[in-house]
Amino acid sequence: AAHMMLLLIAVWVAISVRAVIVIGMKWYSRKSLVPMHVEFTITRLGELVMLMLGEGVLSLVISESYVSMLADPNCLSTGRCWKYAGKSTASFCSGFALLMAIMYLYYRANPFVRHHHATRRNALRGLTWYLSHWVLGIALIGVGVAIKSIHPYAAKPVKNPKYVELLAVSAFVALLAINLQQILHPGIVAYVTACRHRTLRMNLCCAKVGFTAALLGMLFFPAKEVHGYAYLLYSCALTVLVSAAVVTEKLPEVEMALWEHVDNLEALRKKDGTDSSSSGGESRSSATATVSPAPPAAEGYEDGDPSEDLPAALAADEAVEEGIAGSRTEVATRRMDSRKDLKISETVKSSVCMMGG
Repeated sequence: AAHMMLLLIAVWVAISVRAVIVIGMKWYSRKSLVPMHVEFTITRLGELVMLMLGEGVLSLVISESYVSMLADPNCLSTGRCWKYAGKSTASFCSGFALLMAIMYLYYRANPFVRHHHATRRNALRGLTWYLSHWVLGIALIGVGVAIKSIHPYAAKPVKNPKYVELLAVSAFVALLAINLQQILHPGIVAYVTACRHRTLRMNLCCAKVGFTAALLGMLFFPAKEVHGYAYLLYSCALTVLVSAAVVTEKLPEVEMALWEHVDNLEALRKKDGTDSSSSGGESRSSATATVSPAPPAAEGYEDGDPSEDLPAALAADEAVEEGIAGSRTEVATRRMDSRKDLKISETVKSSVCMMGG
């Protein structure tokens, strides 16, 4: 499994580096590109994330649990049975809530509107958002495996500390990838420079980064003293805090202020590009006017004076325009005649019907 995970990471790195270099250096032709269907891509990748989270829930359900001890009548008379069952229940609920919090965080951080999505805003940001799902998928698989392996040790220390490390690193990478995806949609520059609600947005961003980094604190827990349910409860609490920060950041007034700033930056960038292109065209035309030589005199032409051909050219243009206007008039006249004939035929038919009646 570890070798397969490393192989997936190596393939992702190779594809990412190649795609970023090609788009960053503009080594592509627009004629050979196929436009991306933004809504279809969002839906399919969202279904992929949902599928991986569902596999984690399935792994949690089929894993061993101390709750089954409650079915033993001899166990109910002792307090240890209730203690084990309570910790196992807390472990199960924490693992399930952790996966649901990641799902909510993903769907809340990523917009489902074409106008606000990174794949429509910028090619490089859209490609980064697309490729980040590789890392997110690997991290979600790691979270599911870690939950399945830690849950049986809900009421006692985890036998293999490697699963605790897997949970800490996988949850950290998953939340980090989702936070990165959220920033990619408006862009890092617009996200930082938006003036309205900037203090609130920066504080929430720092809080999200802090809560995400705190997941790595599980690596320093005393493995021989901490029970398995504590790891799942700790990671679930931090993920819920990150989700709460995203919900606050997605308040209507805060979100509207951010996207107004993004639209203003994009409009200003387009205006600057239009002004530079127009100024460049004017400079090229002026340079051509100064460099190109003056036309020779009329007597230098072997075919005669070009001023003599000007009236003929104008007359030819007028004839063409008159011909077009005449053809249009003729077509309109034919249509009117056909309509009159149709009315006459309908009148005749109606009169014949009346006579027959």
